[in-house]
Amino acid sequence: MKIGKMKLMALIGLLGGLLFAVGDLFVYLLPNSHYESNIYTDWANMNMWRFGVSLYLGCFGTILLLIGFYSFYNIVKQVCSNLVKLFCLILAIGVVLTSIGHFFIACIVPMTYKGAIYAGASADLAKSISMCWEPYIDPLNIFVMVVVILLQSIMLIGLIVKGKLNCPKWMIVLNPVGLIVLSIPVTILLNDTGLEGISDAFESLGESLMYLAVFWHWKRENDMRNRDTITENV
Repeated sequence: MKIGKMKLMALIGLLGGLLFAVGDLFVYLLPNSHYESNIYTDWANMNMWRFGVSLYLGCFGTILLLIGFYSFYNIVKQVCSNLVKLFCLILAIGVVLTSIGHFFIACIVPMTYKGAIYAGASADLAKSISMCWEPYIDPLNIFVMVVVILLQSIMLIGLIVKGKLNCPKWMIVLNPVGLIVLSIPVTILLNDTGLEGISDAFESLGESLMYLAVFWHWKRENDMRNRDTITENV
């Protein structure tokens, strides 16, 4: 296995998560807090291209995340049992579905609402039309939240704590759950500033930063191999 290739893949995964985070900002960085009822008013006043950019960033980001996840899986393949490797493949399916989740959750609802407004529908009717997606969004949202955010975070933390992921222990915070927890004080701090929506990018940022731990692992593996080579030559 070429460690240099694995390091590069980890960095590509990092970039993929960052693209997702930027895509979230295009949708949720609104004039007012997205937790308020006036999110629909904000969407109505936003340019449609912002939703389109978010959609493409999410789709392209998923491809890069999968490349990074392959680097992560190669660590799991080396240090874990077959059962854990199978579990890791289930997590990979979740990563694939993140682009669909992003499309539904962050793009299709506001784009449907905006399109209805364009067509002359009232705000209430446009909201009702956009909410027709909920039966399709909710199951996917739950799956992505549980598999990609919760279980992936637990697995990463477990590997770091047990020392199977060769990186500093403080990197246990670099996961989706850790960044969601961090987003809580950030949201409180930015309350009523018009920047509250930035917290919606934190989960995607967590998916990105986990690959720093993966990169660090491969870097240490590379350093150890180099030291062994030098020792053998001496």
